Amino acid sequence: MKTLFFSLALTLLSSSGFAEEMWVTQKNKLPSEFAYLLEALQKTEFTANEKRSLASTLKELDAEFTLMTKEEIFLVIKGEIYKSLLTYYRGSSDLSLEIGQHELLQKAIQEKGPKLNAFALWLMIAIKTDVDMLVGHPNFSKIKLGTTNKDLLRLKKKMTVIAPWVQNFLSMEIDEFHNELRPVLWDIFSRIENSARLFVLMGRIDKKKNPDAKLAFFVLKDVGSKDVFPELDNWLKGEALKKEKPKEDLSKEWKPQDPSYVAPKVLPKPIDDWLDQSEWNSMEKNLLKEPQTGTNTPKVLPKPVDDWILDD
Repeated sequence: MKTLFFSLALTLLSSSGFAEEMWVTQKNKLPSEFAYLLEALQKTEFTANEKRSLASTLKELDAEFTLMTKEEIFLVIKGEIYKSLLTYYRGSSDLSLEIGQHELLQKAIQEKGPKLNAFALWLMIAIKTDVDMLVGHPNFSKIKLGTTNKDLLRLKKKMTVIAPWVQNFLSMEIDEFHNELRPVLWDIFSRIENSARLFVLMGRIDKKKNPDAKLAFFVLKDVGSKDVFPELDNWLKGEALKKEKPKEDLSKEWKPQDPSYVAPKVLPKPIDDWLDQSEWNSMEKNLLKEPQTGTNTPKVLPKPVDDWILDD
């Protein structure tokens, strides 16, 4: 039965594409999760600003990916996707899983799957795997009610972060669930770009992005619509979205706008307010003074706290 379900799930995922509605697709191989994210984003209704934001962010992301290895790209994409999904309901719910809920979830995926966007379908199939593991665990009652066992406590945390997704998927209509997921999609997309940019800034100091380079990872398909993004065609060819205005000739004689303005005869002298070496030495001694009398250095340092949501 389980094998049959996953065969059906794979069929749904492979047939959930809607290439005729896609205007941005991958050119180079990226994680499947990212492909589903792009598809789902484009199936939502766009405002003009969101279209412009998506296109601009894709250009930045493309330039950053060209400076990263395949392993680094996959690490950033997968890390930000899972981090966002696992923390979305963090601290906002005390829901838990119930016996038999894995069967309800399987039935719901089979019924709603053909109408779900690719990312929503992938998400619920992945969560279904975790739900099967938790509900089928021999210590499920202890996980559900609470425990001090470290291993079971990790499973309790996992249950806490996936239970709201299960509850919403089972109780919501398809459009409602897509609307619930929409801000998460934008958050993930933004997180990926921010993380990639930080990675390049910190780890690729010797390399610079080329803002005029042609896209290496993404491509625009001709969907016969010119209102998707007005200047996107030129942008995809490596041209600027907006041409830079020509700079004025600063060598021309400057004239004040106020006719009554009188230029000062003597300009103020610059002030050298940098600290010399002796002043720096004095400040350093004050900062590194010995502890005051009566101050006791702790003999035992506090133990680090393992507050990660899930283990590796």
